[in-house]
Amino acid sequence: MALERIEGSGSAQSAIEADIARLAAEVKEKSAGESSREVLKQAVQPEVYGIQARPGAKASTNAGEDSQSPYLPDYVNQAPEEIRLEVERLLETAFRSGVEEAAKQARAAGPFVLDAFHDALVDKLYAEMKSRKLI
Repeated sequence: MALERIEGSGSAQSAIEADIARLAAEVKEKSAGESSREVLKQAVQPEVYGIQARPGAKASTNAGEDSQSPYLPDYVNQAPEEIRLEVERLLETAFRSGVEEAAKQARAAGPFVLDAFHDALVDKLYAEMKSRKLI
């Protein structure tokens, strides 16, 4: 499935562009001997979880074939519909207004949504960076 790019206003669009550029540079710098996806996951953690990264984060799991979004982990696809919709909305917010704004909203939504958002965001950012040949 092709990655959908979310068109946005100038400053909002530049926020995600700046996030992608910053994260891609960090992944390139730190990925010696480690997978790019894992380095990206670690790079996104402090911003998503706040000042301090959540210890013991589980690796993200890609969604199954029947998912509406290829970036949602399996455990989110099995969650109630309102949870899936909230995580999808947060992903859209991240690509429209930047990771910081979406992370702030995800933290307010509770730990399950926050973890799901983090896992889905890593998968979507990784796919975006790969498609742009940044990593």
